[in-house]
Amino acid sequence: TITSLILSLDLPAPASIEPLQVNAAFHSIYLIHFASVQGTTAQENKDGTTTLVLRVSGRQLPVIKTRNEVGVMTWIGKHTSIPVPAIIRYDATENNVIGHEFTLLEKASGISVDQIYATLSDEIKTQMVHQLTDYLIELYAQPWNEGYVGGLTLTPTGEIALGPPIDENFWQMPDLDKYW
Repeated sequence: TITSLILSLDLPAPASIEPLQVNAAFHSIYLIHFASVQGTTAQENKDGTTTLVLRVSGRQLPVIKTRNEVGVMTWIGKHTSIPVPAIIRYDATENNVIGHEFTLLEKASGISVDQIYATLSDEIKTQMVHQLTDYLIELYAQPWNEGYVGGLTLTPTGEIALGPPIDENFWQMPDLDKYW
């Protein structure tokens, strides 16, 4: 099904698809490996192959979460020096081959910190905290619409626009089990 989605996006057939083992319960995430991908902004791996990240969304907060995620990543990429992955394709509807919202992103280079954190020195961990602090300071310094509370979205022409707030006041199964 994922291969059918990739082909429907006018991308070449993937060489392989690797599901990521993640702790989050809301989405499924896959690494999509290609021999190469022409016509995108995706970075090539050292061996000339390309890897993209596919996030297949759960059905919580339909439409709004994907549009907000894409809007925020686009805004951060245009207005800060904070690195964000390029958005290759996305669909904030379920009107596609897989029947779910999705984002297909460039894979950032490097190794996921969760895989090496235990081996890092205190000095490196402190540098990471400083880097994250610098990102927060940069975000805080950005001008914003005073009094606005809400997300961001993209217009049909790709412009960043104010979006509705993300409201997560729905109940999840663990909450139902705990309270009822």
